[in-house]
Amino acid sequence: MHLLALANLVASTGVGAVGSALAFSNRTAIAGDAVSVAGGTAGVILSALGLRQQGGGRPLGIAPNMLAPIFGRRPELRSVYPQDVWTYLNTAPAADPRVHVPWKDELIAEWVRLGRIGPPNALGSQKKIDQLTSRIAEHTRLSIDLLNDRSAMLADLRARVCLMNRDLRDLMKAVSIYPGTESAALQN
Repeated sequence: MHLLALANLVASTGVGAVGSALAFSNRTAIAGDAVSVAGGTAGVILSALGLRQQGGGRPLGIAPNMLAPIFGRRPELRSVYPQDVWTYLNTAPAADPRVHVPWKDELIAEWVRLGRIGPPNALGSQKKIDQLTSRIAEHTRLSIDLLNDRSAMLADLRARVCLMNRDLRDLMKAVSIYPGTESAALQN
């Protein structure tokens, strides 16, 4: 059990840090995003293995339901996004002519296209969305397939938020190229 916890710490934290560091260069940004997603996925898998090794008999305590806010569901206390992240997810990208909806809606459309969920407005989709966004206090039984979908969706969400870091880096580079524009960029 302790070896899995250590491996999880390295995979989710260490690899995530490496991925973020790689994202600071235009040449390695895509590799950085891939490393971040792989680290997050490895962390989820190692956590599941650790729970399985424990027998799953003990309660999890607080298990954040980070997908809940995306679908307008009630989040756990630790599943609330910082305002900057929420603003980013609810903004349509001005620089990407292929995407004309907010990032959050584009993610949901991608999950529908991949078959992870049905259309969110369809009555038949509500049960799965309720399970994906369930709170620990609800004691919802979740299948391995549902946990795999949740894990993949969280990895997609993490990758999208990592793009926010890339965009901020690009903004800072642009501001540093044109001295005297810092105050104008910060006011906007």
